[in-house]
Amino acid sequence: MIVAWNRITCANTVAVAGGTLTNLPILNSTEALLLQPGSVVSLITWQGSWAILGRLVIPGTPEAASALSALALRTEAGSQSGTFTSSVGDFVDLPGAEPGPALEDVTVGGSGRLLVIVSCGVRVFIGGTGFSFDSGMGFAGFAIYNSAGATVRYGSDVDSFTVSAAFGEPAGGTGATGWTEVSGSKFALVEHLTPGAYKVAMKYRALVAGSAGSYVRFDYPILSTLPL
Repeated sequence: MIVAWNRITCANTVAVAGGTLTNLPILNSTEALLLQPGSVVSLITWQGSWAILGRLVIPGTPEAASALSALALRTEAGSQSGTFTSSVGDFVDLPGAEPGPALEDVTVGGSGRLLVIVSCGVRVFIGGTGFSFDSGMGFAGFAIYNSAGATVRYGSDVDSFTVSAAFGEPAGGTGATGWTEVSGSKFALVEHLTPGAYKVAMKYRALVAGSAGSYVRFDYPILSTLPL
């Protein structure tokens, strides 16, 4: 059984036959993504050398699900577009568009870890008159729900792909505009989830500043999940 495991270096301590072995080689490198303290593993020995073969996995258990989904990247590409013309403090669906995109039945195994990738095009448009300096921001994030529909993790700025713009107009101006438009992705590692099936859905937040038709727009969001 794994007693200690370093996810970055794979340094390890394994309990076997009443003793412990340290820093054993790993023959199945894919399993390195899934091992954690408490994992039951198979070992191989030859002429005094030991190595980790991989986890002992029983069919129908969360450990089996995580093994099968270790490389199961799922993606849902949406055609939604939505524009916020006023600030929104909480993460919500896009105005005037279908919710999402979303992925149902995302299986999290015994590790309790899930990599969520959100991608989106975001335009932050700022308009103003007279002497002003304003900034706006758009956040493309996600929420996670359990099989009963309860929210286990809601959108946060830290987990979001974020675009910001700042614009200033000199005194006496007659009304200029400025904007930033970027497409990109955010990789967020979610940990300490209870093994089971989840729904993951994209959510959005906006800070709209300035006047003269300022807005934050989101286009063509893409959601991907990868259980680890």
